[in-house]
Amino acid sequence: TGKRSPILNLAAAILVVDMITVKRSKKGNRIIWIALGVIVALTVLYFVAPFFGDSRNSLVRLMEFSSTEDIEDASNGRFSLISFAISEFRQHPIIGIGWGKYRQIYDTTGAHNIYFQLLCECGIFGFVLSVGGMIYILFRSIRILKWTNRNDSSVEAVLMKCSVFIQVYILVYGLFGNPLYDPNYMLMYLLGFFISAAMSFRYKYIAKI
Repeated sequence: TGKRSPILNLAAAILVVDMITVKRSKKGNRIIWIALGVIVALTVLYFVAPFFGDSRNSLVRLMEFSSTEDIEDASNGRFSLISFAISEFRQHPIIGIGWGKYRQIYDTTGAHNIYFQLLCECGIFGFVLSVGGMIYILFRSIRILKWTNRNDSSVEAVLMKCSVFIQVYILVYGLFGNPLYDPNYMLMYLLGFFISAAMSFRYKYIAKI
């Protein structure tokens, strides 16, 4: 419970799956949208806080409520790591510095943000291919989930809920950590991907998904 990022990842993934699969009143939908809005707002504030100097003290306290780290840095050093990635990307914008090179150059576990690290290591082309592919797979998975939720048995619908949940969790976690560079999280993402791929193949000739 001392980790802030997993709580946001979990909440975002649950809310997205819930919005897709559960029918509720307008008031209920409004509450879900507000909850998602709060998550987005906290995420945005987290990244823009360094630009406001001492005025971010209240946000620092919020982000550090369960941390034993120095309260002067709400990111626990992540902003510096991200700035290194941005600097390398500016120097190598097309093809990047090479996969895995960031850790070697800066002797760290990574930039703690897969999007900036992918820009740094793979350049703009690699970033578009990798992130674009992940987003495409997610949206296709959401379409399959909607179809199975309406037309198929509960087993297929539950499997697709798991797939979408995993993908959303990893994509949100990518803002704060290195899930694509962690074998455990990478295996979890691949599980979600293969569930979606299997369902896509199964329904390819049954429904236009």
